[in-house]
Amino acid sequence: MAPIAEDSGSKSKHGMQHHGHRLKNLLRPDGRHVHVAASPEEHTTLLKTLAELEPDGSFDIYLHGSPEHLEAIREIHSHHEQKRDELRQTHADL
Repeated sequence: MAPIAEDSGSKSKHGMQHHGHRLKNLLRPDGRHVHVAASPEEHTTLLKTLAELEPDGSFDIYLHGSPEHLEAIREIHSHHEQKRDELRQTHADL
């Protein structure tokens, strides 16, 4: 068997390559979409684009790492933990 050639991409223990991609869209428990911009320029572009696509304004745009972005992540995480705990209580016998 021939040796596997190494490449410059980082590989995890399960063989998948990770390129530092981050989630750009999140969904709040109330159904609002949260869009995450990597830079102020992308924030401006997203705002213009989404204002045309979703004129009702049912979305939020946050700069990655901003206090608002981190708070949205905490809110979503807390919601999912609560739902998980409810499922565990409801189906404890499984």
